[in-house]
Amino acid sequence: MKGEDCPFDHQLSKYPCTNYASKGSCSRGEECMFSHTVNSRLHNNTFSSATFVL
Repeated sequence: MKGEDCPFDHQLSKYPCTNYASKGSCSRGEECMFSHTVNSRLHNNTFSSATFVL
């Protein structure tokens, strides 16, 4: 663990939920750490089809 020195972005709420973007719903609901906000980033095919690895 690197704490504040970790180079990875841990603020997942600023990234779109791929389930919500592709299906219009997410089985995690309020528990989902990703954004369910509809905005222009969700409509970008490259971004909405991306896979995020934690």
